[in-house]
Amino acid sequence: MKFLISLGLFAVTAAHLSYYFMEMFHPPFINDASWDAQHEYYDILFNKTLTITEQKKELRAWAEENHLTKEVTSFFSQIGEGVEKMNKNVTKLIHALPVAFRNLTKILKNEHQTMSQMSEAMEKLKAEHPSVFRVLDTAMKEVMGENEPSGSDAKSQELRYPIPRIPRRQVSHRVRRQMGLENSRSIWGFK
Repeated sequence: MKFLISLGLFAVTAAHLSYYFMEMFHPPFINDASWDAQHEYYDILFNKTLTITEQKKELRAWAEENHLTKEVTSFFSQIGEGVEKMNKNVTKLIHALPVAFRNLTKILKNEHQTMSQMSEAMEKLKAEHPSVFRVLDTAMKEVMGENEPSGSDAKSQELRYPIPRIPRRQVSHRVRRQMGLENSRSIWGFK
């Protein structure tokens, strides 16, 4: 369960932080700055040697120098408010995960239902809590492996969930004739 919570927190936070980071590339106040000032802004933004505190300090100095202090302060306070709102929403989502996981597990373990009833119950759960269900779905795919094994743990997945190899049968001549495929192999150059 801790893994699910961690995965949910990371996924939602990473998605939202990238949005705010993209906002930094072209903030609204940059259009009011001169060409040289824009280059200075991007030099500060992309300087990999600066800590975040040093970067904020240099951006404040840049804003004063270019008479954009009010705009820059407003922009960064909006970013801060957005991050705070995101953190509250992520926290709420994380607190909803254990209950949703128990409900999903109860649905999946109930053998006194048909497959269509199970599907309906899962759709109902999904409709009630779409964001929580997406996190659970992602976590389950991550843990169980989706489709075919891949990545560094492919061997362990193959051992846990061996994929049976079923030999393919040739389509009978009668079926080929009914489908109009009796001459298709020769048409395409196969014998």
